[in-house]
Amino acid sequence: MTTLHPFRLLILFLAMFLACESFGQASPNEKWLLPGKTIRIRLAASKAVPDLSDRLAGEFDKTGFGDVRSSETGLWILSFDSSDDYPLSEGSSLGLEFGVDYRLRPKWWVGLSVGRDASAGASGFRRISSSSLSIGQPGNWPLFYSLSTSGHTAYRFVSSAYLGIRAEYQLTPRCAVHVGPTLDLRWISNGEQFQYQVRKEWRPGGVAGAQVSLNRWLRVFAEGRLRSAVTFDGFSIESSDNDGEYKSYLSSFTLRMSHIRLGARVDLAF
Repeated sequence: MTTLHPFRLLILFLAMFLACESFGQASPNEKWLLPGKTIRIRLAASKAVPDLSDRLAGEFDKTGFGDVRSSETGLWILSFDSSDDYPLSEGSSLGLEFGVDYRLRPKWWVGLSVGRDASAGASGFRRISSSSLSIGQPGNWPLFYSLSTSGHTAYRFVSSAYLGIRAEYQLTPRCAVHVGPTLDLRWISNGEQFQYQVRKEWRPGGVAGAQVSLNRWLRVFAEGRLRSAVTFDGFSIESSDNDGEYKSYLSSFTLRMSHIRLGARVDLAF
């Protein structure tokens, strides 16, 4: 899944709505509606589906930045090895949100949210050359030997935070739906692993989903997180040694950021 299509979002809402209807009929107790409470504080944690870092890592692999960087050093019969299999995923699928709501009507809450989205990051390696050095008896046990690979390492990463307005409607005593726009601030890193550029940008977004109450303070939810796509500019990496000059080029890539979030939420009402 590379984007959050409207059809998939519709299926998500229908599934949560049916679950809400089932839970609501089974437990009509009004205590789930938090009677007499007008202020509510929310704290939520969620996991992004799919993991956005896998998309970036897959693109590195397609463009030849999916090689193995390795080195080996030996002193007679002792050997010290290290190896990294690229591309490497470096982002996090965890999202966090804090919010404050005010009750307008018995079944309506409106409020403000601040949150951190799941991040996406990956680095890739393209092998350029290999080198070796051996001192001592040739064959199985030289006194000293060293083998290593060298190449170009690329890096791309995006993280974001947001401010949002949220409206929630109670469908049944235990189930509710919510929707609202967000203003997203994104930090985008792109370039060589140790010489990348970072840019910031503001973009509109949104959240829409449904939730089920497990008790008066704990809820589970599924929601669509709508975010505009991120475009990473293309760039080249150059290096040189005694054998010549080497150049790698990584083309531009657009990463679709919309995804589904599954999580749990704690509510404190006053």
